[in-house]
Amino acid sequence: MSFDKAVKYMSISPDKAIALFKKFLKEQDCKEAWLNLGTCYKNVDKVDLAIQCVDKANDPKTPFHDGKFSPIYPIGLNNR
Repeated sequence: MSFDKAVKYMSISPDKAIALFKKFLKEQDCKEAWLNLGTCYKNVDKVDLAIQCVDKANDPKTPFHDGKFSPIYPIGLNNR
């Protein structure tokens, strides 16, 4: 599943984007997908799920899309 396809749906159909990000995350765990999934949940007023996703994005054990790790994710911290 294409990460880019999920991103395209974020503004036009958050529910479709949620489904696509969840499918993507089954294939590849990454901070960017968790953060975007959290944004989608926030946009459909599912704040508790949004917070869980952002926290997963901020987890130092969650890699970036390129496979690298970092203990700090400034964009994720900002969204929290």
